[in-house]
Order: sequence, then C-alpha cells, then structure tokens
Amino acid sequence: MNTQLATLTGSGSGPYNSYYEAAVVATGVLPLTLIGFDGSAYIQSCLLRWKTENESNFSHFELEYSPDADDFEFLARIQAKGNNTVSTNDYLYEDRDRLLQGNAYYRLKIVDNDGKYSYSSVVAIHNNLRLPIRIRTNPVTGGSLVLYHPLSNGTEKIMVTNSAGRCIGVGRLHAGVQYTQVDLSLCARGVHFLIYSDGKYTQTLKFIIQ
Repeated sequence: MNTQLATLTGSGSGPYNSYYEAAVVATGVLPLTLIGFDGSAYIQSCLLRWKTENESNFSHFELEYSPDADDFEFLARIQAKGNNTVSTNDYLYEDRDRLLQGNAYYRLKIVDNDGKYSYSSVVAIHNNLRLPIRIRTNPVTGGSLVLYHPLSNGTEKIMVTNSAGRCIGVGRLHAGVQYTQVDLSLCARGVHFLIYSDGKYTQTLKFIIQ
C-alpha cells in the first residue's frame, strides 16, 4: 500500500483558511462580515458551514434551498449568536437526506433588526453518494488517520474541522495514490469532520480522536 503524508496547515485554533470559502454577493449593506460560506456532502445529507465577524444590528439568518439554483425556498431560521465585534462566530447546519433528491443549492438571507436583508452567494453540493472515500480506522489514535480515496491527481484538497464546523487546517493530496495519511497534530480530542474535494464533488467524513 503506497501511503503519502498530508500535512494540515493552520494554527489549530481554527483560522478560516478554508479551500471552500465562497465570495459573498450582497444585495445591500450587510449587518456583519461574512468571512466564508461553504458546504459539502455528508453521507446523503448536506453540511453547511459559515463564519462571521462584526455582527452589528443583526437579527438572524434564513437558510434557503433550491434543487436547480433558480427557485429557492425557506429551509431554516438560524438565530444570531450575538455581538462579535472582537471575535468570530461559527455556524453549522445539517440538511438531512437532501442528496437523495439529487443536487442541492443553498444561499443565506442575512436579516438585520430593521427587517432589511441581503443574500450571500450560492453554494452548490452535488450528489456523490457513490464516491468511494473512507477512514480506515475510526475512532482515531496515534495523531494521524489513513484516508482511502479515488486515485489522486494532486489537485484534491482536504479540510479538517471541529464538531462546530470551525476549520482546524487544510491540506492537499499527493498525485498517484489512493491512501493518504493525514497528520492530526493540530487537533484536540473529540469529534471532527474531514472534508474531501476533487474540484467538482465534496464528501464529509465524521471521525473521533481518542
């Protein structure tokens, strides 16, 4: 088995230096700074993550879903976590079993206390239930895990987050391998997510560090 080491870059405290950050397209003045908004497949579900700072006069998010990136419908209301003028807030939402219906598209409606609102950019998550990705041993011990994935061409990327969706570090796979050893030295014990992306499809795996 040819296994290559993938080292995560990041501070371990959760910098949002994600490969999956999405630019924000707004229809008005935002009552916050939306640092990133992204999503990935999680088995047959969709896992959405976003991060904010400078929340001011902000009420809530409304997460909207569309099957075709054209007609959007209300999915969920997520209340503001509170004033974060000197720090950041991380948000995580799981839309269960959505990929059983095909591809999924999401956007955030950002609503301030006066009822005014703006929209984020659209995040697309593709149905990839047959994408063969798995962690060989879970729970994980020894400071690293071994990821089995399709034969890589060197452009595939991974991101590891904590259970709240906060990015711990990102890395890139080596070309010509199907097994990658992922260094977890930046991670604390507990539940984490590993997000794999080949540029078109993403997949999320949950793992536990003992």
